[in-house]
Formats: sequence, structure tokens, C-alpha cells
Amino acid sequence: MSDNAPLSGPVKEWGIIAAWIGGILLLNTLLWLFTGSPREARFIQTVNRALAEAHDPRRIRKIQDEKKPAAFSGAFAHWYELEDGTGRAAVFSVLSGGVPASCLATLSGDGKVTEIIPLSGHSARVLETMPRALLGIYRRSLESKEQRDE
Repeated sequence: MSDNAPLSGPVKEWGIIAAWIGGILLLNTLLWLFTGSPREARFIQTVNRALAEAHDPRRIRKIQDEKKPAAFSGAFAHWYELEDGTGRAAVFSVLSGGVPASCLATLSGDGKVTEIIPLSGHSARVLETMPRALLGIYRRSLESKEQRDE
């Protein structure tokens, strides 16, 4: 008899399952990595469409700064430039009842939040009911992040 018996039974089954899971994770990672630019372009289109539906003339675009990657992501927001060049914009989400509400904050040239714009009807309802103190915390977070990155 040989001591080199092939794997069989539960060990072989778990090995096959682990290989499938690993393959799926690898495929998802590669897809996420190679579709970054199209996802970012689609995201910018979606935000600009929401602004157009709200009859807001402002639009966002990628950051044109060599020191920062286009649409760099902080711990709390994705940052963009306003198309008219008057400042930056941050797209962020707040949670209300477990449902994210997307908002756009515009920042002036000196790094102060000038306005927070809801990007959907749900976001508008959330901002209406949100305590002003909590909204102030979001404002200060965005302003401090902008000042640290300058």
C-alpha cells in the first residue's frame, strides 16, 4: 500500500469551495481595480444630473491638481472641483434610519462650507429633520479636512 493516497472526502470538498471563493474574490478585485475611471465618470454624471434636476447651475469635475489624485477620497467624502473654478465640492453621505442620504457640500476658496445641497428627495427630508448642531459637525469636519489638505 502507498502512503500517498489522494485527498478525499470533506478535505477535498472544502478545498474546492475555498478555491471557488478565492477565484470569485480575485475576479471582483480585478474588476474593481480596472473599472475605477468609468465608475468615477458615472458618479460625476449622476451628481451633475441631480444638480440639474434641482435647477442648480453648478457642476463638478475631477480635480485638476497634480498633487492630488483625481477625486481623491477622504475618510468621509469624495472631493471634486466646481466647474466654474470657484472652489471645491465634497460628496458625502449621512445615515438616517440606516439609509444613506447623499449630499454635496460646496466650499469656497478659503475652505469654508458655503452650502450643503441634498442630492435626492430622501436627502432633502433628512437635512430638514437633522439637528443644526449635527449639521455643524459635518461642516466643521469638511472645513478641517480641506484646510489639512491645502
